[in-house]
Amino acid sequence: MVLQIAILGSLEAHVNGALVCVPAGKQRALLTLLTVRAPHPVSAESVAEALWPRAAPAEAMRRLRVTASRLRRSLGRAGSILETVASGYRLAVEADAIDARRFETLIGEARAARVGGDAAAARRLLDDALELWRGSALADAAFALLAGVSQVHVRRPRRTMPSRLGGLTAASATPKAMRASCLSGAGRSGLVHLERLVRGRRVGRQRARL
Repeated sequence: MVLQIAILGSLEAHVNGALVCVPAGKQRALLTLLTVRAPHPVSAESVAEALWPRAAPAEAMRRLRVTASRLRRSLGRAGSILETVASGYRLAVEADAIDARRFETLIGEARAARVGGDAAAARRLLDDALELWRGSALADAAFALLAGVSQVHVRRPRRTMPSRLGGLTAASATPKAMRASCLSGAGRSGLVHLERLVRGRRVGRQRARL
């Protein structure tokens, strides 16, 4: 049973390649919270407080148990991947089951290929990484900040970052410029600063079709 989760855009879950409908609201919020920490567990208390901040602790925990059960049903045959552990809940998935982790892996491989002198492989790996982006990271996640998004480095970049990006902006986000930025390791992580650049590239593609 293969569960893959995409967060580089709106949240999507796929089981054996088929899109799974995870209802909007608390189920999607719970899946987001667990995804950004996967495969590490998240304490039940912190999840309950994040999702139901105004509820009494006992009631919030009850709602969490109900939501976790419903999410398992929504995930169908992959529901068992949402595990109940001593400290709370976790998604028992490999790192490459999450697109944000695959992105960072591909960026690292692209940099290694560049250092090794294989420019063609570096370009191919970086293109593969960029294609994982479908829009703003966690675009539909109302609980993104509470989920600790910074731990997977998908926060939105600041508007002005000339020193870190070498003058690169969305307006100049050509494939060549984005490759150079990622392969140089600017800003410590491609995920931290690349969202605006990818969005600019997609806008440019759309305009070119008009």
